[in-house]
Amino acid sequence: MRKEEEIQRRKENLGET
Repeated sequence: MRKEEEIQRRKENLGET
């Protein structure tokens, strides 16, 4: 997985709190 994809995944996870 590319770094950009990982960052986007983390951003989505943070917004799911």
